[in-house]
Amino acid sequence: MERSNTAVAVPQVAHSHLAHLEPDERIRGTYRIHSMQMRRRSDGANFWEVTLADRTGILVTYAWPEQLEIAYPWPRHTRVQVECLTRRFGQKQVADLRSLDPLPEMEPRQGLDLLPRPLCPRPEVLDRFVSLVQGLKNPALRGFVDHVLARDETTLNLLVVPASQVYHHAYFGGLLEHSVEVAEIALRLPYPDDTQREIALVASLFHDIGKTRTFDRSLRRTPAGNLVCHDHLTLEICAPGLSWLDMVWPEGGLLLRHVWTAGHSRHGPLPQSALLHAVRLADRLSAEQAKDQAAFARSSPGQSWGRIGRETRWRASAF
Repeated sequence: MERSNTAVAVPQVAHSHLAHLEPDERIRGTYRIHSMQMRRRSDGANFWEVTLADRTGILVTYAWPEQLEIAYPWPRHTRVQVECLTRRFGQKQVADLRSLDPLPEMEPRQGLDLLPRPLCPRPEVLDRFVSLVQGLKNPALRGFVDHVLARDETTLNLLVVPASQVYHHAYFGGLLEHSVEVAEIALRLPYPDDTQREIALVASLFHDIGKTRTFDRSLRRTPAGNLVCHDHLTLEICAPGLSWLDMVWPEGGLLLRHVWTAGHSRHGPLPQSALLHAVRLADRLSAEQAKDQAAFARSSPGQSWGRIGRETRWRASAF
C-alpha cells in the first residue's frame, strides 16, 4: 500500500467512535491497540500497520516513516491517544496516523467507550450492555459505573471470562451475557420509582463482577477463585466506585452494598430491601434458564429429562 502525499484540507473532528468515521476526517481520540505489525513498502521502507479498537469496532491505520516513528510494537489493548486522517482504500476505511501516544491513566468516562469490541465473543451482548449503561438517568449511578469500568483488569476480563465452569454460562463471554440477562430480567419487575429501578439495574450488572478475578481468559479458575469468595471480590473491585458514590450519594452506595452482601451469612444483616430480592430472583432465573438450555441442547423435542454436570433437569413435553 502506498501513501498519498497530496495535501488535503480536512475538518478536524473530536473523538468519534470507529464505526462512525467518515473519509477525509482528521480525528483526535482515545482508543485501544488491537494489533501492530511492521510492513515493508515497495521502496523498501518499513511502516507500521496499527489496528485500533473501541466498543463499536476496529480501524486499520498506518504509521508512515515520513510522519511518525515507532521503535517497537506496543502491547495489545494499550490505551492510546491518536490523531489521524481517515481515507478510503478500496472498499475499506483506513487512516494515516499523525500521532500515537500512550495513555497511562484513563478518565472514568472513557471506560465504556474503550471496551474493545474484537475481544468480545458475542458483540451483540456488548451492545446490550452499553445500551443499559447509557440508559441510566441517575448521574450518581452513571458515575459509579464509569469508575468501575475505568480499570483495565476489570473491563477486559468482563468481556471474556465465564460465569461458571460447568453449570451456567460456562463459556467465553458467559459472565457478560449473564450480567446483561440479570439486568434485563430485573428491569421487567415492578418498582416504586425510577431510582429504585436504576439501582436494581446497576446492582444486577455488577453483582458477579468479582468473577473477573476468579476466572482467567482460558476459562480456568485462578488462585483467587480457589481462595476467596467472588462476592467479597465484587466489593473490592467496586471499591473506587463506591468510595466516589459515598461522597455524592451515600444512600446509593449503601444500598448497593446491601443488595450484594446481606443474607449471605447467618451472622450478617438480614435482607431489608425488596431490591435485594429482585436482583437475586433475576440472577437465579438467568442461571436456571441457562442450565435448562445447556441440559436440553442436544435433546429431542419430546425428551423430558436432561443433564448438566451432576444436575438432572426436567421439562414438560409438548402437549
